Amino acid sequence: MEDRKIEVPSEKLNEISKILRNIGEPNKLKILFLLKNGPLPVCVISYVLGLDQTLISHLLKTLRDLGLIEYSRKGNFKLYSLSESSIKVLDLLNEILK
Repeated sequence: MEDRKIEVPSEKLNEISKILRNIGEPNKLKILFLLKNGPLPVCVISYVLGLDQTLISHLLKTLRDLGLIEYSRKGNFKLYSLSESSIKVLDLLNEILK
C-alpha cells in the first residue's frame, strides 16, 4: 500500500471543520449540489427542493455567511452561485478523500 501524506495547513483545519459542521444538514448539501450546475434564484431552488422560500432564504444566508455561495442581481432576482472558496473547499475535501 502506498503511503500518502496529505498536507493541510493547520490554520485551515478549524475553518474547514466549521464549514463541514454547517453544511452537514441535507438541505444545505442539496442546495450546493443544485448550484453546482449554475446560478439559480430562490424560487427555482424552492420549487426543485419542494421547500418553502423562507426556509430556502434562511439556508442560503447561512451558506453565504460561510462564504460558500454568493449572489448577483439580474432584474428583480438574486441569482445564487457557488463561490470560489466553496470550490476550493470541495477540491480540498476531494483530495482528502482520495
